[in-house]
Amino acid sequence: MGHESGRVATDPAQLARDMVALYNQGNALSEAGLLEQAVAAYDQAVEKSGPSDDRLQANIVAYALFNKAIALRDLGRTEDEIATYDELLEHVGGSTDPIRLDQVAKALVNKGIALSKLDREQEEIDVYQQLIDGFSDSPLEQIQRQVARALVYQAVSVGHVRTYDDELQIYDRVLERYDGTSDPNIRVSIAMALIKKAIVLGWLGRDTEELGVYDDILRRYKGESDEELAEIVRAAEKLRADALFEQT
Repeated sequence: MGHESGRVATDPAQLARDMVALYNQGNALSEAGLLEQAVAAYDQAVEKSGPSDDRLQANIVAYALFNKAIALRDLGRTEDEIATYDELLEHVGGSTDPIRLDQVAKALVNKGIALSKLDREQEEIDVYQQLIDGFSDSPLEQIQRQVARALVYQAVSVGHVRTYDDELQIYDRVLERYDGTSDPNIRVSIAMALIKKAIVLGWLGRDTEELGVYDDILRRYKGESDEELAEIVRAAEKLRADALFEQT
């Protein structure tokens, strides 16, 4: 969609340069902690955009809307953050441009997280499902990273509103889909799925299975240099020791 009201006609290349300057200004203001001013700069970049068939301008709008939503999140304006993700989704529409699709995938994950902050868990689950349904077959690794994250986050909320068995099934889906991947981000999602699975098994009193999953985590990730994986390993070691102590 275009955002043409109030703009002075100019050539597309110059318009794109002006939009990039405003987008970069928004980023600089955001990094400086001037979030309200950053939001205003992103809005100006979006308002300058011309017809939606200009790829560069359309991509800048997608970036500006996403970063605007992040600034709104950091301001604690969760409802406005969600509305901005919705504006981004509307802007991208049915585009197949990989840059815009990546922004959509990230926006859907972040929208789900924002909904969880408002305790709107069924909506959160549905947003993650929208991402999973729309992007599960994507060949783009950066989008699969978001699908993997969405599955893990969805599982947690499913456990809250449905059953732990439903939650466990989603963790298993993560393992079935992505086991063996070399992508560092997806490996973190797998590790997250495993440790959350072990915790739920413990809640269900399935102690032998719980310990088996902790052992699997240590076998897979002990000694890894990635800090997120190392943190999950440390947590698994502690939880495993606690579980053994409770069984004695």
